[in-house]
Amino acid sequence: MKKVLSGQPLSIPASEYNAFVDAAMEHRRRMAALDQGPLNMALPANRVLVRNDSGGVRGRFDVLGINGVVVSPTDNQESFLRQVIFKGVSPTDFNHQARFVVLAGPLAAGRIGHAYAAPAICTVKVAATADETDLRHADINNGIMTSLKARQDGSSRILWRATGTGEQWAVVQIGARRSEVMVRYGKATADWSSGDTITLTPCVSATSSTATGEPNITAIIISPGGASPRPIIHAGDRMAFLTAIDWTGYSTHLLLPSLQEDKGLPAGTGEGKVLQLDAFNQPFWGYVEAI
Repeated sequence: MKKVLSGQPLSIPASEYNAFVDAAMEHRRRMAALDQGPLNMALPANRVLVRNDSGGVRGRFDVLGINGVVVSPTDNQESFLRQVIFKGVSPTDFNHQARFVVLAGPLAAGRIGHAYAAPAICTVKVAATADETDLRHADINNGIMTSLKARQDGSSRILWRATGTGEQWAVVQIGARRSEVMVRYGKATADWSSGDTITLTPCVSATSSTATGEPNITAIIISPGGASPRPIIHAGDRMAFLTAIDWTGYSTHLLLPSLQEDKGLPAGTGEGKVLQLDAFNQPFWGYVEAI
């Protein structure tokens, strides 16, 4: 293969012409790979790409709720299959429980970066209003991007947390939801007289009215509408409840009534039957006599 000067006759053997074509095709392939940039590179384990759509600069270990993907299969199937990029926004209780990421580094508004996602173990700040050892789980902190919220039940397990209240550093296992059924307690925010639900403030235990700092929950009262006498629940009464995941993927709470001295029969009473808890906090159907 020799270079030619301007004006010289040009005769290209087939082998040399094919070599030029191969070189041009390889050049195009390399340029296409460069155009893809870091999105074409393998991500570290338990990391994802997220675009900061929160409207401001976010710091390392900040929390963003997952709010869809930047490029969907409808937009561009090839790009979607090559690399998924999530949209990250300020997290809210209703939309982002168990659907969040923790940033692996600082991230300017509108930029794309790495984040930890379930299942992963990472450092993150966790906020708690009560320095209680039984707050061993965490989930998003409603409207807060600098920390998770310590809870009795949540989508992530706290492996270690600094003592004290407020935002404290912690090591969290994202995606490690409590597997066992847990009986929890809350105090009624107001007198209950009718309806199928009651609002409770979660408490740290059956014998303490200290709030865990979690948002109030709405518990479903499983009670026949024609039950007589009707259940009597007063503001401040501590009630037991179970938390479960319903078919939509959201948490639902079921009131576990127990007998209350001098306050009538609890929710769930019907035909002399009431749901109670045994010495091991396991529910069972007991029979009572309405007097």
